[in-house]
Amino acid sequence: MQIQSPTIPLRAFLLLISMIWAQTVVAQAELVPVQAPSPLTSQATVVMRDGVEISVRIFNPPVSSSYPTLYVASPYPLAEEGTFPNTPTTSDVAWLATLGYNVVIANVRGTGESGGNFEFLGRESQQDQYELIEWIAAQPWSNGQVAGMGAAYAGTMQWLMAIQNPPHLSCIAPVNGTLDPYTDWAMRGGTPNRQFLQWYEEEIRDSHAFPASGLPRYIDFDMRLQQLMHPTMDNWWLERASLTNMADIQVPVMIFGSWLSELKSLATTLGNLDKLPPDTRVYIGSTDALLQDRDFLSSVLLPYYGWCFNSREPAAHPQLPTLRYKLADVDDDRSSNDWPTGLTRFTPLYPGASTNGNDTDYHLELRQQNGSSNSSWGEGASGDMLTFTTPPLAEDLELTGPLMFEFYASSSANDVIFNVELFEEETRLQISASNPALPTFTNPTVTPSLLTAAADTLVSTGTLKASMRTLANNSVRNYQPVYAFGNLAKLNPGRTYRFDLALQPVARVIRAGNRLKLRISSSRDASTNRAASSEAIFHNGQFTSRLWLPVQAPPGNQPIVFAPETPTTNTLQFPPIPVIPDQPSGEPDTSNPAARLFDSTNPVILIP
Repeated sequence: MQIQSPTIPLRAFLLLISMIWAQTVVAQAELVPVQAPSPLTSQATVVMRDGVEISVRIFNPPVSSSYPTLYVASPYPLAEEGTFPNTPTTSDVAWLATLGYNVVIANVRGTGESGGNFEFLGRESQQDQYELIEWIAAQPWSNGQVAGMGAAYAGTMQWLMAIQNPPHLSCIAPVNGTLDPYTDWAMRGGTPNRQFLQWYEEEIRDSHAFPASGLPRYIDFDMRLQQLMHPTMDNWWLERASLTNMADIQVPVMIFGSWLSELKSLATTLGNLDKLPPDTRVYIGSTDALLQDRDFLSSVLLPYYGWCFNSREPAAHPQLPTLRYKLADVDDDRSSNDWPTGLTRFTPLYPGASTNGNDTDYHLELRQQNGSSNSSWGEGASGDMLTFTTPPLAEDLELTGPLMFEFYASSSANDVIFNVELFEEETRLQISASNPALPTFTNPTVTPSLLTAAADTLVSTGTLKASMRTLANNSVRNYQPVYAFGNLAKLNPGRTYRFDLALQPVARVIRAGNRLKLRISSSRDASTNRAASSEAIFHNGQFTSRLWLPVQAPPGNQPIVFAPETPTTNTLQFPPIPVIPDQPSGEPDTSNPAARLFDSTNPVILIP
């Protein structure tokens, strides 16, 4: 008997095959993700009015159309063509392009593949920005809207392009740029800033001499020579400063900065909020590389660009507070329409000599010592610096605003550079099994003598050349001294002078149990007397030196509370021991603060 195979209708067979094929495609789709199209890259050369050719890199969204453009004017060499920069200066270019922005990066003249000669923020480079922005607006991939983007040098170039007022510039968003390169960057306190010089040598000259790709290029602009040739605020520096040209800017501005920026620029910006263009807004973050912080980009910068490119409606930008900022050490947001803020109470701390006869043990106190007192350092003194330290803080201390050290000093030389640093000294309990004075839970007394320094964190720093001490308008405005930086006023050796030294502004919390430490030293450069000298600071009834702190405290509150020094009547206490809930067997719950109380590495936070 012959057995016949069952027959399957053709339509059913095709349906079965299509189902199997569809399941296979779905399975493959789960294993092999679909790749989004990559942005497009290209390179072009733009001829300037004097024939110099400026090299630009263009990054377009993957779908061909016309888009708004984010424009960066940079002195840094770019990698080979076809790569997408992702640096603290440019941000993640590929990501921005996928969001619907063209990104154009131009090498300023004399850098990268651009022709001409490099001059630090030079006038020719400033004028180039007008032509480059108008060239961008005329391209088929551009919708005619251009906004400035970029950090540090590229952030400063945004101010200079806005002063040119090209018709198609929609807004600028400078990040860690400066309005005054003399004051903020190159000649801080009137003396050559070696940190700035190192940045220029490594980030600009070395990066061109030893590029990651392409041919090496020697940049012959000598920044150190310019510092020596232009020690005062002359026309060479004024050409590169935007502060005096704020009235010329006609586009919206949002300034971005960081308390942690390597090239400090916040002092000039915050000290001149009233001189900035109308409706300027300022945002200060707590991370250095803001343009690589996706949270910042998504929640702050890109919404600003969206408002800028979309007819500026609704008018959300002008309705923001003038200043928004984060505290440097915690993720807390603050806002204010003024600087200093309305809660700022400038509170002095007075340097004082030791009360135990130790010539190196100096105090920072809430009250000035009586009598005549001074402290010396340098040649023939006890050391090359002075350090004044407060008692431990009994409460957290929030400092937000400018800092100023008002002091009276003399020098055996006719010029000297004063360097001032403010630290937060973390303190911990000395653990010693042989110490019978250690506190117990039945007698939880902690005296200052049982505390030891664990680590120092730099809070702020400032520098002032003594011969540059003359103040602009002969005044100190809101404890933010502004110097004339004009003619040198040499010292008469041995004579006592008053100095108002500006430190970098801050926004941070000094923790309870820690101490503030003020360190004063002196140095010299090629323009001062290079011979050894000695300096003295005076802190007495006739010459009242004091550190002015911008304490955030409501009216009526005691601004600074120190731990008492006399343990017999006032003691520091451990925090109350929290109740530890029952835990299942196994490893201890280390996320519980009580479980970490006995960790020997845990710093003890003390409260009164």
